Amino acid sequence: MEGDTKEPKKIKKKKKGKKKKKAHKEETQSTEVKEITYKNFFNQNPPKPGEQWTDEVFPPNEKSIIGNYPAIKDSFESQDKDIDTSEIEWKRANEIFPDPHIFEGEINTKNIILGKVGSPYFLSSIGAMCEYPGLIAKIFVQKEYNPEGYYSLILFLDGEYQIVYVDDYFPCLKGTNIPYFTKSNKFELWPLILEKAWAKVNGSYANSLSGWPNDIFRTFTGFCCEDLNHNEEKEERIWNIIKKVKENNGIISSATKNEI
Repeated sequence: MEGDTKEPKKIKKKKKGKKKKKAHKEETQSTEVKEITYKNFFNQNPPKPGEQWTDEVFPPNEKSIIGNYPAIKDSFESQDKDIDTSEIEWKRANEIFPDPHIFEGEINTKNIILGKVGSPYFLSSIGAMCEYPGLIAKIFVQKEYNPEGYYSLILFLDGEYQIVYVDDYFPCLKGTNIPYFTKSNKFELWPLILEKAWAKVNGSYANSLSGWPNDIFRTFTGFCCEDLNHNEEKEERIWNIIKKVKENNGIISSATKNEI
């Protein structure tokens, strides 16, 4: 009777082990499939290894600064300063920074600095994301400086995660190594790259200067977001939502309306 009792246990244990191994294998394969099935938002050919890449969709020229049309005039976070393309020249990352990095040390708001012309709503939004540094890091496929001059970013566009390529040309004040728009502390590139990707999907830097924080959160995280207008909401409800979001480790940012 003892032999009959032990044998089924051995068989059961063996089958259970196989199931675990198979499940782990399927999980690994599922992750790999997800990584190679991201759509290419601009349908660009992937940069070729060994070549320094320049983006043909969003090239380092005036069109990428101001687009084909004047900048969108939005009542939220729109700066009064006009972009002067005559004082802009494009430089690669290694021409701006002597020792460029994507990340160096902790990801935090100290890395983000407003340039001569900038978009406070954009900087405050990615600054809010810095509270959870992993949200920033996971956007970047390449986590290190790439001498070939391109970066692949995973953004949430048209309802799904897609790949967007950007090169490492950035607008600078002519005759200097100072970025014209967002600047970064130390020699970190991630704020400049995120800003350039945001400008690219909006058609130009000018068209990305004003907007809503929720647009940033959706694009860079894929999270569901809610807009609250202080003039249309009761104060008690706003504070209750803020409290609930913080308790659930959510992200909060704000935009101010200019006087017109």
